[in-house]
Amino acid sequence: FARLTAVDPGFTAGNALVVMMGMPERLTEPDARLNYYEGVLDNIRRLPGILAVGSARDLPMRANGEGWRPEIPGRSIPPEDRMTIQTHHVSADYFKALGTRFLSGRDFALSDNANAPLVVIVNEETARRIWPGEEAVGKALRLGQSEIRVIGVVDNIRQRGYAEPIEPSMYVHAHQIFRSRMSMVIRTAGEPLRYANAVRNAIWSLDPNQTITNVTTLESIAGSSVARPRLLAWLLGLFGLVGLTLGALGIFG
Repeated sequence: FARLTAVDPGFTAGNALVVMMGMPERLTEPDARLNYYEGVLDNIRRLPGILAVGSARDLPMRANGEGWRPEIPGRSIPPEDRMTIQTHHVSADYFKALGTRFLSGRDFALSDNANAPLVVIVNEETARRIWPGEEAVGKALRLGQSEIRVIGVVDNIRQRGYAEPIEPSMYVHAHQIFRSRMSMVIRTAGEPLRYANAVRNAIWSLDPNQTITNVTTLESIAGSSVARPRLLAWLLGLFGLVGLTLGALGIFG
């Protein structure tokens, strides 16, 4: 259990609030959805004590993304033999809010939109497997007829738990490939839950009927992924203490 909790998850769990919500059904046009999406993030950014705000479709420790099998230009690999890369849809500043390190390159910008060339950020594992010993930034992947350029490499983030192996992952900008579910990570200057009401009000100022499905902390999400090993370690310690006590009483008797 001690070794498990010593594993680097690829992010900083402390001082991070997590808010989960969906997109209002009334918003059907892609532009309207993107404007609402960015409006929510902007409203939260303006709150005092908020250091960074980002969002993703799938949070760390919760789930993998979508399994894509991109083609690598210059390599003839049949589709069924191509490496599956877990793909996540994120906003700009998502890695800053998580506290995840950039190893090279840059983050997404608002200029990386639907009218700009497709770009992607990959994790260290993807860069190591596809371009070993090379700089991944500037390289390309191909999906169908679309070429996607790598603009950054980030530290490996554990998506399925501390005990699960690191998988190749890549991150696409929500402004280029949008998904309707939002899980926001909000980096705060103090205790995260103290900001929960202010964040709710910032969201409801855009839409009073917006449903917020969950408000928690990134620390709580990370802790829940080791809940079973923690319980087993606690029970083992308890039974060991009971055995030690009985043994000591027997020797004393």
